[in-house]
Amino acid sequence: MKNAVENDCEFVFGCGFVFVVVAVFVAVAVFVAVAQIPRWIRGKPAGMNILEIEKWYLIKKQQKDRG
Repeated sequence: MKNAVENDCEFVFGCGFVFVVVAVFVAVAVFVAVAQIPRWIRGKPAGMNILEIEKWYLIKKQQKDRG
């Protein structure tokens, strides 16, 4: 069984390569999400639930696109 797993890993550039690609993708996604947090906190009125925030964000985006 161990041999079959090793063969699969070699087929895809080695398991280390796949792990690095996934790790980099996750790191970039987390970094982008964290980078957006200050804009959301600075821009959103306090006390809104997530649906209100979403509506508010879309309205703001439309205003920005027009003007």
